[in-house]
Amino acid sequence: MKLVPLRESKRIFENGLGQVESNPVLCEILPVLPLVVLNLIPAAIQWQISCGQYKCQYKGLREMLFRRNPLLLALGRGRKAGHSLAAAPEEKIMRRASIMAALCLALAAPAALIAQDSGGQAAAAPSTYAPADSLNALMGMLQWEVVGAAEAMPADKYDFAPTSGEFKGVRSFGAQVKHLAEANYEFFHGWDVPGATAVDSKTIEALKSKDEIVKALKDSYTYAHAAVGTITPQNAWDSVKGFPPQFKETKATAAAFAIAHSMDHYGQMVEYLRMNGIIPPASRPQPKGSM
Repeated sequence: MKLVPLRESKRIFENGLGQVESNPVLCEILPVLPLVVLNLIPAAIQWQISCGQYKCQYKGLREMLFRRNPLLLALGRGRKAGHSLAAAPEEKIMRRASIMAALCLALAAPAALIAQDSGGQAAAAPSTYAPADSLNALMGMLQWEVVGAAEAMPADKYDFAPTSGEFKGVRSFGAQVKHLAEANYEFFHGWDVPGATAVDSKTIEALKSKDEIVKALKDSYTYAHAAVGTITPQNAWDSVKGFPPQFKETKATAAAFAIAHSMDHYGQMVEYLRMNGIIPPASRPQPKGSM
């Protein structure tokens, strides 16, 4: 039998690797597959030895493994085509099984690396996160969605508000964006935020152009991030003023409230965009590794 040249084998391997990396299902299964095979080998060996022979129904499997696979054919050291494994002594069975086990272990390492490169977790997460870091990370995700939506709506559609249905008195798209900007300051009213200055809601309300409104939105998130950055494990559950008593508001829950508020209005902005035939940027196909 003619063996596949080394260069050709390398090309086949690289092509196969590319297909695996592009398939998330294979990336999940492949790292586990060698371990499954390893667990099956001892039982298979015990069955083979106790029976003393290989059953004829495994002929197709033997053909696939030993006659058509160049690597296993080479490991067989010149084993002739058609030679029956029934005559192989137990030590040969054990030796070949050991070789198969070693191959499975060798496959496990690169398979795990493939899964990691395709979105798997490369390193264990720390046991704890600082409250400010965790909350700011979540706020950053909402900021990315909201700002993207605000930028996607054309300037001449900033006065758009739905009219077909029960939409009497709802905010226009531009008013939604301005409301979010104002709220990002209000949620942290009275906080000591070093290096940041709050903007009065009347100033934001007076803005007219898309560029001015989007800038105000971005600036408000900068302030909100700075405010959340002052939350520590020691003060996270300190009560804050400015909310109804039944809210039992603390620094941590005020930050969570601000994030939920962004999510609420982002959903409304999405509807406005789609009513105008625009797919929200966050709903479009994203480059690998992005949000």
